[in-house]
Amino acid sequence: MPSGQSIAEAGANRGKDVYMKDLVEVLAGAVGKPVLDETGFSGSFSFLLSFRPIDNGNPFSGANNPRLAGLPTLFKALEQQLGLRLEETTAKTEFWVIERAEKPSEN
Repeated sequence: MPSGQSIAEAGANRGKDVYMKDLVEVLAGAVGKPVLDETGFSGSFSFLLSFRPIDNGNPFSGANNPRLAGLPTLFKALEQQLGLRLEETTAKTEFWVIERAEKPSEN
């Protein structure tokens, strides 16, 4: 696997020379909410994370695969295998809001 990449599959996520900002993006997609990095860790790292997929209603997520039933949840796996803890909290964030859309005028 090339440096700076991660590969996700049902029940596992592997990364080689991944930065925390990249892992945060993957985690945000997995939990369906924004994830804020407060680790202060700036280096890259490699990892193998084994976990039971989140049941998000997607039949291809692997969440109902009996082979993966014995794996820890993503939250427990992060803490046990990588020493990271996801905590749900509220935080201020900036985002863009599209208030209206107009059809472009013809030139």
